[in-house]
Amino acid sequence: LAVPRSDNHLRDLVCVADALRTRGVSTSALTFTDAHCQELRSKGIHSVLAEAVALEDVALVGRMRRGLTSAAELVAANDEREVAGVRIARDAAVAMLPDLVRAVGSVMHAFTRFEPDVALVGNPSVFEGRVAVSAARAFGAPTVVVQHGEIIESDPLWRDIPIDRFCVWGPRSWRVAQQWGMSDERVVVTGAPWMAERGAEDNGSRAAGHVLVALSGAGHLVGAQEHARHIAIVAHIARRMP
Repeated sequence: LAVPRSDNHLRDLVCVADALRTRGVSTSALTFTDAHCQELRSKGIHSVLAEAVALEDVALVGRMRRGLTSAAELVAANDEREVAGVRIARDAAVAMLPDLVRAVGSVMHAFTRFEPDVALVGNPSVFEGRVAVSAARAFGAPTVVVQHGEIIESDPLWRDIPIDRFCVWGPRSWRVAQQWGMSDERVVVTGAPWMAERGAEDNGSRAAGHVLVALSGAGHLVGAQEHARHIAIVAHIARRMP
């Protein structure tokens, strides 16, 4: 059972599902947007769409909202400096409650329905993925995560995530995962599925001698020093090429 959340997760899922199909293994997916659901179905992957918040869940959302509000007021009363930050966090949490309830219900329904042998989670650091990881552990299914973007040592969201296998692009990502505290047996260097598929499609048809390296630049999760290091690595590789 695959649980993608973004376009990048979907990209990797399609590659993995195609590879599994050649080995006689079927893949199902729980999606959170209609576009993702339809795209997977068009590629022959059985996909179901997460259900909207059911009427019986409205009362639960209300109770959770009141609890968050009470907790925020209690913290703010004890430390006035935290008022603004607590209110922002509370408002964000309250806004996401319907989606969280939807994710929990849909994930549990999917695991009950499909009884998967393995859970392929797009991103275990977002709440849909974290719920899927928890459900997989409850159902006794090992969890696999495929790296879908740049990872850095200082990212707190990936620490202490109880996944069984983390498939990374290369040695640098492997070292980052090690610094997060993941054991050797949990981290596997597999390369990027979408890059492997692209290479198979090209099949040497493109003229050799020119390589375009497109970097996103500094910003978001990539700092100026990291960007400079990336450029230095590319330059080093270019100098070694004939």
